[in-house]
Amino acid sequence: MGGQDRAFRLESGNHDHRSGNFGANFNVKIPITNTCGETSAPLVEQLSGKGVAVNMTAMFTLDQVEEITAVLDPATPAILSVFAGRVADSGRDPMPHMKRAVDIAKAKPKSEVLWASSRELYHKLAAVIRSQQEDSVLANALKIRIKEMRERHARFEDRVTKKRELVTTVMDRAGITKIAESEARRHHACSPG
Repeated sequence: MGGQDRAFRLESGNHDHRSGNFGANFNVKIPITNTCGETSAPLVEQLSGKGVAVNMTAMFTLDQVEEITAVLDPATPAILSVFAGRVADSGRDPMPHMKRAVDIAKAKPKSEVLWASSRELYHKLAAVIRSQQEDSVLANALKIRIKEMRERHARFEDRVTKKRELVTTVMDRAGITKIAESEARRHHACSPG
């Protein structure tokens, strides 16, 4: 099947993506508008709803990011390629624009914003710095969560030790040398509440 045929079949919705033609890392790259200037949102909604990952390209405006994010299936991965370099070409700082695009895309957790059409070293460095900052925030949050989990684990271990000591003390005072496991289960099963 030629590239044009495949593109037509995808665009017309006739391709069964479950037929094995697509691999796990396959993304259908779709421009935000077709050659007639019409939005690709209906096609994106159809493909995303069928579990096909899309890479939306040639996105310039936040309205476009909002439009596409709104039609994405939350369970299907998607890449939103925002042309930050073109935003910079217009004389605007692309960083606030891209931050807002990332915030919009958070509505669909499986979507990612790609800093696309970088033209200057500044843009490439800014994208790497932003990614590093996000990773740093996530690493710090994880570090805090791990610390909390370790503290919680230590409290449970302490409770286990204290309960074991209590049982041993009570058994010693009562002259009990061993409780059969089946007796303990029967007692537990017959206890109210």
